[in-house]
Amino acid sequence: MDNLCSKYGKGKVFCVLLFSLSALLVVMAVFSHMSYSHITYRGYRFRLSHIESGRVVFVEPNGSELVGTSGFRGTGKVTIYVFDEVISHELRTVSTNDNNDRSFTFSGGELAQVFTFPNGEEVVTSWWANNPRNRDRNATPPEAAEEWQLYQSIRRYLTDDDMRPLIVAVPFGGSLFIALGAWLAIDPRRFWEWEHMFTVANGEPTEFALVMHRFSGYLMMIGATAFGVFMLYLVALR
Repeated sequence: MDNLCSKYGKGKVFCVLLFSLSALLVVMAVFSHMSYSHITYRGYRFRLSHIESGRVVFVEPNGSELVGTSGFRGTGKVTIYVFDEVISHELRTVSTNDNNDRSFTFSGGELAQVFTFPNGEEVVTSWWANNPRNRDRNATPPEAAEEWQLYQSIRRYLTDDDMRPLIVAVPFGGSLFIALGAWLAIDPRRFWEWEHMFTVANGEPTEFALVMHRFSGYLMMIGATAFGVFMLYLVALR
C-alpha cells in the first residue's frame, strides 16, 4: 500500500478503492432492484406498483394487474387475482385421508397448506414443505407448478416488509464504511493522531499500532463489501 501511495498519491489510491468497491455495491443494488421489483407469470413481466397492509399490486405494460391479498400477516389465506383468475392458498386443518384415496402425512388432522388452483383442484402439503405435493404419489400437476411459484413469490411480499429502501441504504452505508476502511489502510498514522489528539501530546504511534490500524482498514473494506453484496443478494433471491 505504501508503494502505491508513494507512486500515485494517497488521494488517487483512496478514490480508486472507494469508487471501485462502491461501484460493485451499486451494480448489485441495481440487479437486486430489478429482481425484487418484477415478477414473471405466463410469459408476462409484471412490475411492482405498491405494497399495502395485506395487499401487493403488480402492473403489466399492457394494463393487466396482478394483485395478491392476505387476511392475516404471515398466516391465513392468500388470494391472487390475475387475468380474470383467482388462485387461492390457505392454512387449514385437514383429515388424514380424503375421499379420493389420497394418503396425507397428517395424523388426526394437523395444520396444512391447501392450495386451490384455477381449475378447482386442491393440493395439500405439510406447512413446512417447500413444494406442494401429496404423500409420495399424486405429485403437483405440471400445469399447477407456475401458479405455486407465483404464490410463493406473492407470499414473501405479503409477509415481509418492503425492501426497496434497503436496496438504497445498503450501497450508501457500505460506501461510508469502505471510505473509512480505505482511509485506515492508506494513512493509519493520521488516523492514529486524530484518534488520540485529545489524550496524547507530541506522541508517536508504534509500528504495531500502525499495522493493526491498516489491518483494520482492510477488514472494514472487505467486510462492508461482502456484507453489502450478501444482503443485496438475499433481496434478489426474494
